[in-house]
Amino acid sequence: MIGVIAKASVNSEAVEAFEKSAQQLVDTTRAQDAGCLSYDFGAIVEEGSEGEYAFLERWESQEALDAHSNSVHFKEAMSEWEKYLSEPLEVRTYEF
Repeated sequence: MIGVIAKASVNSEAVEAFEKSAQQLVDTTRAQDAGCLSYDFGAIVEEGSEGEYAFLERWESQEALDAHSNSVHFKEAMSEWEKYLSEPLEVRTYEF
């Protein structure tokens, strides 16, 4: 099993648009991506983390994660998020 933890730092003026786009990505991924065991996101609530979001994902295999990363809906979201993020998406991948 493969796990992913990603952190997005969002510009304050883009929070609403980012949240909408992120929820669309989550919904589409859950519905369409084979091998997706879980895919969630939410705001980081620690003090000083305003505008930061975490994505928590679990995949059956690296191949399933690779297919997701190459999907149209993922690539479109990454392209759209370029205008929302204050720094590049921080992604960590784990094997269980």
